[in-house]
Amino acid sequence: MQKKEPNYVISNENQSKQIWLDDQAELPLKANSLNSDIQSTSVQRKEYAFDWGAFVLIEFLGSCQRLIGEKYKTALDIGSGRGVQTEIMRHAGLEVFQVDKYSETADFQVDFIDHEFKQKFDIIYCSHVIEHQRNVGAFLDKIFDILEDDGLLLISAPKHPAERLVEGHLNCFFTTYFIQHLIHAGFDCKNGKFLSCGGIENGAIVPKATNFCISEREEDGYQWTSKHQERSFLPLKNTQLNSEVWFLHNCDVISSSSPSALTINIPGPRTEFGIDLALKRWGIHVRL
Repeated sequence: MQKKEPNYVISNENQSKQIWLDDQAELPLKANSLNSDIQSTSVQRKEYAFDWGAFVLIEFLGSCQRLIGEKYKTALDIGSGRGVQTEIMRHAGLEVFQVDKYSETADFQVDFIDHEFKQKFDIIYCSHVIEHQRNVGAFLDKIFDILEDDGLLLISAPKHPAERLVEGHLNCFFTTYFIQHLIHAGFDCKNGKFLSCGGIENGAIVPKATNFCISEREEDGYQWTSKHQERSFLPLKNTQLNSEVWFLHNCDVISSSSPSALTINIPGPRTEFGIDLALKRWGIHVRL
């Protein structure tokens, strides 16, 4: 028996209210919503509470469920900390390795830049780690080198005002900076996905760019080249962007009908993972 999954709208105006994104909820459908068919199965559910990097995970798990275990089998969680996101990805069916020199539970308790990995990974997940790097270019180069050619980088970073002094935050990742770092490192933001999550964080789900050449690492960032333009979903020209609003590029699961609201619709048919995400900072729950 198949069930219809309704449309859910989350507004910045009432983020303190908890909304269960549950297929059982009797909520009105919006005209622009997608209905998902859930294959009825008996799954044991588990709740995971976290905030940072949540929306790139929701977008990836919701849109790539049928590819997990087939195309995407292995993952590396950089700066895994307590390992909550690792547990979520393992729950979804990925074989996940953790690298974190400060975590006693990590598979690789080493410095990410210095360690020589003996394998490449289908998925690399990096949540709120890049802002702590003294050399962002070298960090992204290392990620590029250990990512499979048809793999995906799932990365997120805070975008608080540059004037705000935050311990350990050596870099600011406004949308304009974030995109430029990614395309200069050889990632395809045009064919990938980008999530500007209000004034809190930016996220990206990006593949390697097919037009990237390793020799580009010898270049400086003085000019935008035609290759850079081909990798960017934004026209690369001197301009100003509003970094405080929601906007999304190429996303299949998360959409935004206004700068202050977003919609989550998971395409069907699908089988539930049995994953409940409690995003306390946002005041919402998501059921996958």
